[in-house]
Amino acid sequence: MNEWYSASTLAAMDLPEIPVTKSGVRKKAVRENWRCKPSSNGVDYHISALPVATQVALAAREVNINPEAVNGEYAASLLMREDSNPANFTLSTRLDAGDARLWIVDAVNRLKARTGCTYEQAIQAYNSGQLEGPEWVREHFSGTNIKTFEAWQTKLRKGGLKALKNQHGNRRGQNLIDTQPDLRAFILGMLTMHPHIKNTLLHEAAVARFRMVGSMNIPSPSSIGRWVTKWKAANQATFQAITNPDDYKNRFMTAFGDADGDIVRMNQRWEIDSTPADILCTDGRYCLIGIMDIYSRRMMILVAPTSKAEAVCLALRKAILAWGVPELLLTDNGKDYISRHVLRVLYMLGIEHDNTDPFAGWQKPFVERCFRSISHDVFELAPGFIGHNVSERSAIEARKSFSDRLFKKDNVIEAKMTGVELQTLCDEWCENRHGRRYHSELKCSPFDMVTNWTAPVRRIDDERALDLLLAKAPGNNGLRTIGKKGITHDNAHFIAAELALHMGEQVMCLCDPQDLGRLYVFRENDDGEFERLCVAECAERLGFNPQEVAAQARALQTKHVQEKKRELKALARQYNTKDILDEIRAKDREAQGVVAWPGRSVPHETSALTAASEHVNSGAETAQAPIDQSSRDNREAAAALIAKRNTVTTLEETPRQRYRRWLGVDKSISEGADVSADDREFHRSYQTHVEWECEHLLASGKFSGIHQATKSPA
Repeated sequence: MNEWYSASTLAAMDLPEIPVTKSGVRKKAVRENWRCKPSSNGVDYHISALPVATQVALAAREVNINPEAVNGEYAASLLMREDSNPANFTLSTRLDAGDARLWIVDAVNRLKARTGCTYEQAIQAYNSGQLEGPEWVREHFSGTNIKTFEAWQTKLRKGGLKALKNQHGNRRGQNLIDTQPDLRAFILGMLTMHPHIKNTLLHEAAVARFRMVGSMNIPSPSSIGRWVTKWKAANQATFQAITNPDDYKNRFMTAFGDADGDIVRMNQRWEIDSTPADILCTDGRYCLIGIMDIYSRRMMILVAPTSKAEAVCLALRKAILAWGVPELLLTDNGKDYISRHVLRVLYMLGIEHDNTDPFAGWQKPFVERCFRSISHDVFELAPGFIGHNVSERSAIEARKSFSDRLFKKDNVIEAKMTGVELQTLCDEWCENRHGRRYHSELKCSPFDMVTNWTAPVRRIDDERALDLLLAKAPGNNGLRTIGKKGITHDNAHFIAAELALHMGEQVMCLCDPQDLGRLYVFRENDDGEFERLCVAECAERLGFNPQEVAAQARALQTKHVQEKKRELKALARQYNTKDILDEIRAKDREAQGVVAWPGRSVPHETSALTAASEHVNSGAETAQAPIDQSSRDNREAAAALIAKRNTVTTLEETPRQRYRRWLGVDKSISEGADVSADDREFHRSYQTHVEWECEHLLASGKFSGIHQATKSPA
């Protein structure tokens, strides 16, 4: 190794802590009093006088380990390979991470031995490229550090090259776990059932499970821990889905497309939701119920004692009066949102309802995101929002962010303000901050979206009617059957004169939110729509005389029944239903003229029938007793009676028979057949009779219901 260098040589070599000009090197040498001697170039400087970094760089350049001409321990290590046939030994056989480690250890030790530098300086020379190495070594390790180098040195000293090469996990699929499928499957199964199991316990479980398998090589707890860490890093989404499904939905679940891609108009779809946690104010416990219009992104929040059906209806009332009536309301599957009360209100207001899948909060992302916004925006700065867990308050819980505690079910957050002050804070945030803030997706603020909308919006003008429909209905979704005592509700009877006309019918009732003594009664018409029937009142609660209402009801009912009876009697007279028996008997006689076709038969014979037949056909004449005069008279009388009974008596024609006879004559005339004068006169005169008009209406299909009830069968 060269020990003396001239100023020009040092300047040209681009060494650390050495100036790049000849004059600069000389000035530095004079200033630091470098050891020197005269030479043909002027003055040469000894390597020991140079800075340490310069000495290491010069030594690294002098250390030139040829990958194709190795020596010493490094060459011996290559001969230990199974494929180390010297005839076939080429550069490609050394492209191994273990060989690269050995090269670095050998090179750093030689550099340290030549220059006397420290291991840190020698390693720094390799990392910076001053200690040049083969390309295949750089492919495996572009750099290293003192701890890793010392670990390599220790393994090489204790176990030789085999220990230096046995680096499980550095190659994918070549560690002890990946090369043993049963062990790998067992560890993954344990992580599935126990995601947070410790490495030591996982190692003990593996040893216990495979203790009878002699060929199973169980790695150490630390090795298992490293493998588990790598597996979790490579399978973050899968592991998060196992350990924390909610966080998986927020971080890893795909969200392609736009959740509002189908929204094109104001109030097309609203989303409504409640906070899982309660807020403990100075005057009681409250929750937040939020409603968002997806088109404009405007938000409205109601502070309610509990998130029940009545509170949801109050939130809807507040939004409907301010924004108008929505086309669709999207809710989750909470019992307060799919209760009969809420569904009935939406049906009667003409609002379509849709709900998300169970535990699928991402299907209504806008209102949930808005809750996050308000929790991060002003609530954390509001006085008193320090967080409070009534059952168990710990330091860790207190340090959690407000939004984390707000969205934790059954959690309680303490706020040193009243419910009215909390409502005011929410209203101001919705109107002044959220409503006027620029929205990146809208390219404007919610306020601008509302003011720029020019199409008409459906609104409810009668606020009292809205309050009535939002009122709570009695049990069974408000359905009641009108009985003799009226409508029964809450162990009381509600009566009205109009109920007398609908006895036995099922109606829908709504309670008066301001008077417990009144029920608003609605009746479903033939079109399936509800129409107002009456207001039923409870005499005991309102203090009026029920006999007056009963008298009015009886009078109204009597009048109604008499009118119906008169209508029915008029129909009976019009269609002469008293003669229906004659028409039925005539129909039966007409059916007697039809003879059934005889069926197939076979002779039936017995010994008695055969003997009787022989006796009848024997030709023997039987003696006849003489007939006296009285017997002859009796026979004649019986024959006369039989002849009288067989005589057919012509009955008077019924209206239906006369109309049918007219139809037959009419058909003959239209076909040009010969018709007698009597039939022509009958055809002309009968057509002007009122009986012909009635029968003609029945035959043409009009009054079909009456016709089916009164007509004579053919």
